[in-house]
Amino acid sequence: MRPSDVQRLTVAECVDRYGEMVRAKTSTGALAPASAEVYARDVVTFAALAGAERVLDDLTGSAVMTAQPVRARACCNT
Repeated sequence: MRPSDVQRLTVAECVDRYGEMVRAKTSTGALAPASAEVYARDVVTFAALAGAERVLDDLTGSAVMTAQPVRARACCNT
């Protein structure tokens, strides 16, 4: 059973929060700027493939797995 206080966030909102965390870690030196750039790029790509306006908790495992091979091919062909 899911707790009653769960926030139903869209993929875009989660990407924004993740970006804030990555920037914070980069500013403290806990994360290298080059790594932060790769992480940010990957999460933006995931949002585009998964659907930025979809609620993250509503994504099925199948939907996530479907996006992964496409993302991997996109990364390798650049």
